[in-house]
Amino acid sequence: MYGLYARQSVEKQDSISVESQLEFCRFEIKGQAFRTYIDRGFSGKDTRRPGFEALMEDIRRGEIQAVVVYKLDRISRSIVDFSNMMEVFQSYGVSFISSTEKFDTSTPIGRAMLNLCAVFAQLERETIQKRVSDAYRSRSQKGFYMGGRVPFGFRVEQIKMDGISTSRYQPVKEEIRWVKEMFSFYAQQEVSLGELAQYLKELGAVNRQGKAFCPARLGELIRNPVYVKADGKVYQFFRDRGVRLLDPPGWYTGERGCYLYQEEKGSKAALTGCLAVLAPHRGIIDSDTWLACRRKCLEHRRAGPKGTEKSSWLVGKVACGICGSSLAVRKKGEGGTRYFVCGGRIRHNGCEGLGTIRARELEEFIYQRIVEKLRRTPAVSAEDAGRKEADNRILLQKLELERQIEELTSQAAGAGKALMGYLSQKAEELERKKYSLEKNLEHKTTLKRGKTPQSLAEALTVWNMFSNQEKSLVADSVIEKITIFKDKAELSWRY
Repeated sequence: MYGLYARQSVEKQDSISVESQLEFCRFEIKGQAFRTYIDRGFSGKDTRRPGFEALMEDIRRGEIQAVVVYKLDRISRSIVDFSNMMEVFQSYGVSFISSTEKFDTSTPIGRAMLNLCAVFAQLERETIQKRVSDAYRSRSQKGFYMGGRVPFGFRVEQIKMDGISTSRYQPVKEEIRWVKEMFSFYAQQEVSLGELAQYLKELGAVNRQGKAFCPARLGELIRNPVYVKADGKVYQFFRDRGVRLLDPPGWYTGERGCYLYQEEKGSKAALTGCLAVLAPHRGIIDSDTWLACRRKCLEHRRAGPKGTEKSSWLVGKVACGICGSSLAVRKKGEGGTRYFVCGGRIRHNGCEGLGTIRARELEEFIYQRIVEKLRRTPAVSAEDAGRKEADNRILLQKLELERQIEELTSQAAGAGKALMGYLSQKAEELERKKYSLEKNLEHKTTLKRGKTPQSLAEALTVWNMFSNQEKSLVADSVIEKITIFKDKAELSWRY
């Protein structure tokens, strides 16, 4: 009994059909009895094919005396699989026939030619794989849409880039409002992904399947840079963490979103072994808010918080409503719960005290009051927006100078004496420009710090990254005094 095997991986016009392959095979056996084994839609890269497996089972049962194929690469494109297959054939006395490649497997020359063809079949498969892989990498590095699950908040629309048809993300109004709410809430102090999920559930937010958001999926969403308005701060953030950036700093203007690709053995969550490319769609979330959330995700991956300069950022600002004394912080045991205690009661001046006031709960309460206060301030003025854009331009210039200095440094490694002198002079000139830009940025930052409600609102987006000392400075800019009573807290604002 002859076994006729045919395989076609993809149905397309320029590929020989299964029926045509079998026709060649039947011509080869000239009317002998046969059994057909067919695999449609399967690759020849491995042996996990139902038709091939059935053929091998029949061979092991002794029912097949010869296997006939249209061409060698129809049965195998792997030299290892082919060698294993031929060992089985020889063990059971089965000959191998290719109707278009005349092999006589009973002779050494025939077996050698067969093995050589198997090598070239594998080489062809690997070449095709590399060509597809290179094409994918090239398109991804140019910012083309590469398919996959569309992030919540977007849909895809067809566009042309450089004359090539592709797609880009387009915001979905009903979903984007939830995305903005997610980032805004998660950027707040001490909010966990679990608390964010609960908050969204209470608001009635659901995913595309009509189900509540889970913390794990929210973490993926928060980390995804497709939402950010990628500016110089985002470029600097990625660069400082070793992310490979294909676009120059000057392209990070705060308008477009960003794709993040994971390279071999990389991790998107830890930002290791990753590649960032500017996307063609417009970003949704401002860079300060996105970076606060992204840093928070990174921070939660590391063990333990940083040490603090004070026991609480409210120390020196809160007073007892009964006796007017300042409240002090006390702990129960090493690393235990912190409490605020009336200083007058500690000194035994007759104050009855305020009872149990947990420091963390009071800090969260005051923080929320600051947030509410600043949310009632007017939106960003045109002047503020212009200032922010100018700051980003300065930062981009600084980043570009750093890139040029790095290039000069690498060029200097193999330079001669004359060229070395020129490169050193050029590097010094760039360093002076960089220093001037850094001083300009530092001056602008100093002027903005704690001066306007808008700048303070921006500071709150990165609140959880501040030290207690920095939080204290922000609170001083907003609050004149905090008076604590047994049943309420009174805040005196500076404006």
